[in-house]
Amino acid sequence: MVSSEQPFLLFWFEGMRLNKSISMLSGELLQFTFKRIEVLFLSLLFEDKLIFTHENDTKKGKKVKIQLR
Repeated sequence: MVSSEQPFLLFWFEGMRLNKSISMLSGELLQFTFKRIEVLFLSLLFEDKLIFTHENDTKKGKKVKIQLR
């Protein structure tokens, strides 16, 4: 079992086919566009680890800023 949830977080982001290599540090702020259902799912999975702020809707999905606590 992995002691840190960071690798799990990286796994999920890579699974969403983002064209960025992600290595999140504590307090680091990232911004991406997700489908609403993915945002909700990530919110539930990492509720205690991530801060989500929704900026606006686009035709492709919801633009989201993500910060690792």
